[in-house]
Amino acid sequence: MLPSIRPDDYFLDLSRAAIGDTAFWDESIPAWIVFRSPIEILQTNDLGEVLGILAKVENHRNSGRWAAGYLTYECASALNPAITTKPSSTAPLMWFALYESEPTFHRELLPPENSLTVEDLTPELELSAYKIAFQTVKQHLAEGHSYQVNFTFRSRFNLVGNPEDFFSDRCGVEPPRHAAYLKTDVAAIASFSPELFFERLGENIHMRPMKGTAPLSQPANDMRHDPKSVAENVMIVDMVRNDLGAICETGSISVPHLLEVERHRNLYQMTSTVSGRSSASLTDLLTAIFPAASVTGAPKVKTCQIIQDLEISPRGIYCGAIGFIGPGIERFSVPIRTAYLPRDGWAEFGVGSGLVWDSEVEAEYLECLLKKDLLLQSGRPWRLVESIPAHKVQEAYVRSRHLDRLSRQAQLLNIPFDRELLDSVLARREPTPLHPLQKVRIELEPNGGTYVEVSPSMIQTPRISATLAKSPVNPTDPNLRLKTTSRSVYQRRLDEHPDFDEVLLVNSRGFLTEFCSGNLVLKLDGRLYTPSREQGALQGISISEMIDRGEVTIRDLTPDDLKHGEAIYFLNAVAGLVPVDFEYPAIIKPTRP
Repeated sequence: MLPSIRPDDYFLDLSRAAIGDTAFWDESIPAWIVFRSPIEILQTNDLGEVLGILAKVENHRNSGRWAAGYLTYECASALNPAITTKPSSTAPLMWFALYESEPTFHRELLPPENSLTVEDLTPELELSAYKIAFQTVKQHLAEGHSYQVNFTFRSRFNLVGNPEDFFSDRCGVEPPRHAAYLKTDVAAIASFSPELFFERLGENIHMRPMKGTAPLSQPANDMRHDPKSVAENVMIVDMVRNDLGAICETGSISVPHLLEVERHRNLYQMTSTVSGRSSASLTDLLTAIFPAASVTGAPKVKTCQIIQDLEISPRGIYCGAIGFIGPGIERFSVPIRTAYLPRDGWAEFGVGSGLVWDSEVEAEYLECLLKKDLLLQSGRPWRLVESIPAHKVQEAYVRSRHLDRLSRQAQLLNIPFDRELLDSVLARREPTPLHPLQKVRIELEPNGGTYVEVSPSMIQTPRISATLAKSPVNPTDPNLRLKTTSRSVYQRRLDEHPDFDEVLLVNSRGFLTEFCSGNLVLKLDGRLYTPSREQGALQGISISEMIDRGEVTIRDLTPDDLKHGEAIYFLNAVAGLVPVDFEYPAIIKPTRP
């Protein structure tokens, strides 16, 4: 069952994190899963103790409790002595916290109020040195020692600020899919990884290797036709199938998703999903699949030897595994784009790329620099949002309705809000012409800071096109009942349908909720209906007024109701009631006489 998040738990304040606390972003809920107050911490710098600690972690889970932590890349030598790695001299080889209590859930990271900067960011390989290593890799490829080598290097920097603020700032309202934060006694680990290593629910295992990178300036579909990206991804998929074959039931391995393109901040990434069934122990599973194929190459053992010979420094947590286990679940990410932030000394951030025969040295080095840029980019900050039609901003009644809603939401989350001051500021604004449609956008920070700007409406046409979302939303997600800058739930579904103006959401119960930026109004049997708040609809100002006047009735609606509708409308306070040309997915496409 998906958890419900109370208003008091809406924000995760990482400034309160203590040693042993860990947090993991789960996009499927969506929420932060947080473990606190461990009863024991297990760690070692001795390869000979790795298997014993893994056994203790699994025994703890088998007693119905939880554990979270990491394995460095160098743990591979303990799991498979044939794999050679450099001696690690920074973080412990592995670190796991054991918990008695169930995790808690939080929807958003509390934005930091303190300033922070990344200074003296220095890669350990400049382009000239990278070219030398690149040519050595090419020689190995030419001689058939490997078919792909994932070559990496570290950048070091000085963080001016605290690690919790750094992590919260870089995540913002759109955390990477497998973001994680771990606080140990010697360092903080801030992982911005988009890559799933493996997830096991019961005996069902899913791995999602990520191979293939392109800038956002390149159309996403181009990646699917790029020979290098496709070759890299398919090669790693074959490796993952082979790794899983060692411990999965015969005939259970499949590839349900091949060569999918995902957007991750400033990059497109290509992923594939490999699935299987196994009741093997956690240790046996890791022995078969660790380290991840996507961060080594093919064949794995020989390529790891090439990596050990060529790379300047140990990888550490970068390219190892970060995750948690509990009753019926194991979930670990591949900690790429992960910063190691020690209490003393230089911080570290690893980057790399997969090198194949037709790789070009400048392009590969540029790819590494693009990934490094994450260190310098703040995520979009969380704020409450309210939008008022710009041509009506001087109407006291209109302002009152919108400020009422903003005030209620601020009060729910204990956010200070000077309503009278904001109202006086808005009243002094000059109204804008009706066309083109514009809105006065208000943003309210958690500390009460307020921003006001005028921007164009996203809808400027008398009709819009729309279709149904591919994936359901969680009806208990508190962000479906708040208007905020946290819009990844909506943006991801819009990105899946770039040819449409809007996307209509459906929840996991099978009921319709709303469009991504407005309410649904459906005409059935001559009457107008709109979904309820209980199903995940945020009732805007305009729909609330129509409900109050008896013009619209609240009713649970399903996708099947759409094919019986006489008309479908989009509604928000800025655009008004807009007819929708709706394209039905095949499963609910109405039959025509």
